[in-house]
Amino acid sequence: MSNSNVLNQSAKDKNFLDGNMKEMRMKNGAVIKIFVTQNVDKQTILFVPMIKEVDLVYVPLIKHFINDYRVIVYEPNLSTVKKFGIEDRAKEIISILDALDILQCNIIAWSDTCSTAYCLGKNYPNRCLSITFVGIADRYILPQPFQLLIAVLSKYPLEKVIPSKISAYFISKCLGGNHISYKWLYDKAKNIPN
Repeated sequence: MSNSNVLNQSAKDKNFLDGNMKEMRMKNGAVIKIFVTQNVDKQTILFVPMIKEVDLVYVPLIKHFINDYRVIVYEPNLSTVKKFGIEDRAKEIISILDALDILQCNIIAWSDTCSTAYCLGKNYPNRCLSITFVGIADRYILPQPFQLLIAVLSKYPLEKVIPSKISAYFISKCLGGNHISYKWLYDKAKNIPN
């Protein structure tokens, strides 16, 4: 697939997901944006979200499973003022399943969200019918100076000091490749706040 085809398809996938998100009130009163099909008589697949800007990677799978399963993906809780870790995300998923009265589901996770899927399987095995890990590296080894930068960012809350455009530059340089150009990634990443 050429670079322009990948970019065009990603725009279509983002529009599909954005156009099908609805607001849902949780049992604790919070309101989330969620894509959920109404196939309540079918098994459920929940796609573990990372950040709403990259959940579009699930769209081809959503479209594949949409007729045979109840499909869920949602915009996850994110914070720039407090830590929201893997166990917090797993609890968030359980609260969504509870709000939808779903006792068990299949979990599909991509990249870093696989950590949350693993946590779900470990802490809530009775809620998971299956867990599928997609596109996870066996280990992450970033080149220098990115290793040093990540170590500093994990210890000190510099996201308030470093402008989003600079963070976007580093993200783009780490994630760019043959099919996804640095410039396209940078244009998308610089719009993610903090």
